[in-house]
Amino acid sequence: MEVCHESAKLFALRYCDRVEVLEPQTLRDSIRKSLENVLADRYQ
Repeated sequence: MEVCHESAKLFALRYCDRVEVLEPQTLRDSIRKSLENVLADRYQ
């Protein structure tokens, strides 16, 4: 399946409690970085 990277990222972030992105690794890394930034900003 081919989807837009940003669309897949937004979907995964919206449903992160129910979704696991298995590939591509670049998308997984992008999602991880976004979550780390949110947590770092909110819970310092």
